[in-house]
Amino acid sequence: MKTLHLALALTCSVILGAAALLATAAPAAAQPATEVNGWNVTFVRFGGGHYAKQPDGSWAEYDLRGQVTFRFA
Repeated sequence: MKTLHLALALTCSVILGAAALLATAAPAAAQPATEVNGWNVTFVRFGGGHYAKQPDGSWAEYDLRGQVTFRFA
C-alpha cells in the first residue's frame, strides 16, 4: 500500500510540482489525535483577526494588527 501512495505522490509531484509530494506523502501520525472542540481549542482565526486563550484561562480578541480589541472573562 505504501508503494501505491508513493507512486501517487510522485505522479502528483510531476503534475503539480514538488509541493504536492510533501502534502501527499505526510505520514498519518502527523494528524491530530483528537478532534478540535470547545474544550481543547486555544486559537481561532476569523476574517477580522483572531481569538486566543490566555494563560489565566480567559480569552482575548485581536485585530489584524495583533492589538487586543476585547477581553473575555
